[in-house]
Order: sequence, then C-alpha cells, then structure tokens
Amino acid sequence: MSKLFVSLAKPIIVPVSMCARNVAKMDEALKRHIIAYEASGRDVCRDVWYEYISWQIRIIPYRFKKLTAECRSLVSGDYPLSGVSCKDFISIARFATNCLMIFISFVMLGRCSIFPLLEPGSPFVEEIINSWHINRINQLSEESISTLKFLLRDTN
Repeated sequence: MSKLFVSLAKPIIVPVSMCARNVAKMDEALKRHIIAYEASGRDVCRDVWYEYISWQIRIIPYRFKKLTAECRSLVSGDYPLSGVSCKDFISIARFATNCLMIFISFVMLGRCSIFPLLEPGSPFVEEIINSWHINRINQLSEESISTLKFLLRDTN
C-alpha cells in the first residue's frame, strides 16, 4: 500500500479496530446483545435508551413508597434534630444559596435575562423600542426590529 493511502485510512481504521477490540473484551451477555441488534439492523442506542426509560418508569412506585417512608420517619421523630447545631443550619443555608446562584447564573447565560419571556401584547415590548439605548437597538438586525414593530402594531 502506498503511504498516502495508509495515512488517509489510518484515522478511520484505528477507531474501528479499537471498537472491535473493546467489543471482544466485553462480557459474553453484552456481546450477544450487541451482535443480535447488529444482525437485526436495529439501532442499539435507541433501544437501550427506551429500555432504560421503561425500567425507570417501573421503579416509580418503589421510589414513591421510599419517599413516603422517609417523610413518615421524619415526622415521627426518628431523626432527632437535637444534634443539629447552628453551624449545620448555616452550612445548609450556604449550600442552598450556592445552588440558587448557580441556577440564576445558568438562566442568565442561557437567556441573557432572569426575567420571564415577553408576550406579544406586553407593554415592555413598546418600552424596548422606545427606551433602549440606540447602540443596543442598532445591534439588532433589521428582521428583529421589524418583528418588534410587528408585535407593537397590536398594542396601539
């Protein structure tokens, strides 16, 4: 083989051979499972995902029973709070504050706002057009500006 062919084929051959070696190392039951799916032409990932979901649905009653048992034991006083100090409550408050901060940070990163989405008839849409800084409006595309004006036509 030419060196060009080897250099072009190597990025494809190496991962495929690694996958084949990993399948060969698997336990026999999993290997039979994968081979059966490949022989029938079905999608292994999709069927495994559906199987996982079905198992999760099957254990919902167990999880509900476990939750109710834990709630009953909390109410009955099996877990005494006399051993909990002020330091523990402060640690819990810090943890809850950190969780809230992380949540709000990701909401702001994802939507660039912590406020709810605007509805078309909202008075805030008109406020955006009238009061936003001119540089901020100029950053919008013409399509965005025309969409905002279209939303405003119902508010007049």
